[in-house]
Amino acid sequence: MLYDFLLNRRYLIVLDDVWGVNDWDIIRDAFPENKNGSRVILTTRNEAVARQPNARKKIYRPKLLNEKESTELLLKAAIPEYILDGRSSNNDPAITGQNLDDLKKVGKDLAKKCCGLPLALVVLGGHLSRNVDIVEWRLKSSVDWHTLINTDSVIGAILDLSYYDMPSHLRSCFMYTTAFPEDSRIGVRILTKLWVAEGFIPLVRGHTREEVAAGYINELAQRCMVQVEKRNRSGAILQIKMHDVLRDWGIGRARREGVVKDCHDADDMEAQYSEEMVKPYRVALHGFLEREVVTSMRKLRTLLDFALSSVNKRSSNPLHILHHLRVLYLGGSHNKRVHLSEEISRMKFLRYIGLGGSGKYHLPSSIGNLLCLETLDGPEAQVDEVPGSLWKIPTLRHVHISMVKTWSVPAAISSQSMVHVKVSSLVDYPSDQTGNAKKLTEATQQRLSEKRKPNLSYCFGMKYVHTFVEQMEIVGRCKGENLFLADLTNFEEMKGIVALKVCCTNLLSNEQKLLQLAWMEIQVLEIGERSYTGSAITFPSGSFPWLLRLVLHDLAVEEWKIEVGCMINLMELTLCKCPNLCYLPEGLSMLPRIQKVKLIAMPAGCYQGSTILRELGSKGCEAFVSSDEKYFEHLDMP
Repeated sequence: MLYDFLLNRRYLIVLDDVWGVNDWDIIRDAFPENKNGSRVILTTRNEAVARQPNARKKIYRPKLLNEKESTELLLKAAIPEYILDGRSSNNDPAITGQNLDDLKKVGKDLAKKCCGLPLALVVLGGHLSRNVDIVEWRLKSSVDWHTLINTDSVIGAILDLSYYDMPSHLRSCFMYTTAFPEDSRIGVRILTKLWVAEGFIPLVRGHTREEVAAGYINELAQRCMVQVEKRNRSGAILQIKMHDVLRDWGIGRARREGVVKDCHDADDMEAQYSEEMVKPYRVALHGFLEREVVTSMRKLRTLLDFALSSVNKRSSNPLHILHHLRVLYLGGSHNKRVHLSEEISRMKFLRYIGLGGSGKYHLPSSIGNLLCLETLDGPEAQVDEVPGSLWKIPTLRHVHISMVKTWSVPAAISSQSMVHVKVSSLVDYPSDQTGNAKKLTEATQQRLSEKRKPNLSYCFGMKYVHTFVEQMEIVGRCKGENLFLADLTNFEEMKGIVALKVCCTNLLSNEQKLLQLAWMEIQVLEIGERSYTGSAITFPSGSFPWLLRLVLHDLAVEEWKIEVGCMINLMELTLCKCPNLCYLPEGLSMLPRIQKVKLIAMPAGCYQGSTILRELGSKGCEAFVSSDEKYFEHLDMP
């Protein structure tokens, strides 16, 4: 019937708020394809619906509103149109021109707190419309979204629709994410490791749990439940953020279902809120950690402390009584000292220890008694010593620490079948530290002789000992020392490296050392930050045969020669901030597979009137030129 009605007509149909991925297949036959410009618009909160494979489509992703648009939307929802148009004198003499100006000014400030989210603007505007009074509006200058959500059934009902449409595994992950501080940029790597430690992520054949968790992040973003703050070059999400409205609504939902309890003071911790249906075994603390409070939560499974004060050896450390903990995250301890006591060994079930912020941590030797520990994660932390007992833990899988003063290795290692170790730099290290790392490497290599490619690597800033990994990163500041390639394990013995990043001053002291890399199976290579100190580079014929992408930046090179037959598979080249390289090498135009050349903050001679770029362009190679360094992207390494 609908089909017959539309058959000879030009139509525009709007299907609002579609949830089912297969809904379009059910109704598509009702709309005739009469090729007269008719259109069907479908709105959804789930990107999977928009990507329906059986439809010719153009996907439009609405962006957050800017400040002007936000203010206009809020005022339209809050103030009757006749008042905004200046026609209030007869209808509402209490609102004068001056009052209207004041309302607009306060409305502008309130609109900023909605961060451009249309839903938040409309809901807040509707709330303000109940009393169009400047005094009342000023009282609401600090928006309490939690109260607003509880008092406004509309916004709660709208968000409930999004929540109940999610599968159960996503619901837990979403509610857990609300525990992070307001307006914080949440690192995906840390968040996914926490999800894994909590048991939210199932084991899927052919994928690691971290890979599955990354897929969950993508799905939450596609459903608009989190905002993407940062992506890497390949599009993978690195950082996310939660809008205040979603976060405050999610906090209430997480409390109600016992996923995690968000607490800002001791009273908040002790209070039994009406919406709490079950007792929470996960707690997120923001700004306090008191013995009296900890005593009341002895059966906790998870403690996330996002504003930890300093804990020294002499002070009363309340953590040791939490014997049932599985996840311990100590965050926000910027430049503060945290001393974990020997009694941490009583936490027999602990799987994850997160050392957040840039705090200074002491790890006790008894950490080796945590026989369930899988992850020790401190990407920005400074650690006094990594005890040798740590390596005896049979379940250990990931160790990532920013800075370490002392590194010790036991005589025997029980099991290191899949451990990945990364220490970004060693501070004031003695001469035997590299030997310690080699000792650990050799013991592991011997135990894993039948394994093809175990994920094992050790990074000590400038000194890097490495075996059997596909990706390797050498970073750090030399602090006056000249550390050369001889300080590293011989690259020529490493047959499996496919991605290499070298960003450490003076590490490659001459062309001969650089060319040790030329005959490896490297596919992506970054050399930067004056790690190569020579004034000239020659890539001989046949060198870098597997290289697909090359990034050179912050080098003092004056001349670069590319011989015929080298880099035969190179597809993308990036040059950035090489101030002495005044022209491009002639051999660049002879590369058979080159598709893109990026020149960022390079001398004008590299691109102005360049015959090389013209020749590349005639072959279909894309050239990108910019003086702005913001367009430069490092290689993405694990």
